[in-house]
Amino acid sequence: MRFLGPQSVAFWTVVGGVCAVLALVVAVLQWQLDAPRAPTAAGSAATPTAGADDLGQSPSPAGAGVEWRGQFALPLGGQVNLDSSPPFAHTDTVEGADLTYTDSGDGPELHQRNLYVAVAVWQNATEPGAAQCRQAVRAKSDPWVRAEVGRWLCVETTEPTIDSARTSEYRTVALRITMVEPDRVVFDAVRWAD
Repeated sequence: MRFLGPQSVAFWTVVGGVCAVLALVVAVLQWQLDAPRAPTAAGSAATPTAGADDLGQSPSPAGAGVEWRGQFALPLGGQVNLDSSPPFAHTDTVEGADLTYTDSGDGPELHQRNLYVAVAVWQNATEPGAAQCRQAVRAKSDPWVRAEVGRWLCVETTEPTIDSARTSEYRTVALRITMVEPDRVVFDAVRWAD
């Protein structure tokens, strides 16, 4: 029973403390790696396949609380980060990706990429407002939806922050699917800050 003596207890206390600190460091690093971030031109070898300017429409804030309004394309098998301006879409892994576009043989679908995003189909033909989108997402969200031309989607993203006063930054996004092609889906988008 030497491992339970006073000197052994001190040793195991130190070992336990070191393990706790290492676990905390790993958790913080994992949180930082998973946190959505907009890519930078210098920091990313990947370039977007289509942003607002690529489709002939520049982002233009319009309306109360609108952060970004414009068009973007999401390639088949690609991912998009809706928190960046304009939304960053690419076929490679996108840091902080919110949605991905796939076709499993049953038709084109959009899938949520992480636990920080919720998607709902807006049931009306008219463009929803920020409050309407938030309400739709909180009433019924789906991890995947069919990509159909004319369909409105409401998306709520949560971007973790290190700010001591707030733990997350919420954004609400309305997406109208304007084109579905075998290799991409095109959206009209409006994003609000909450």
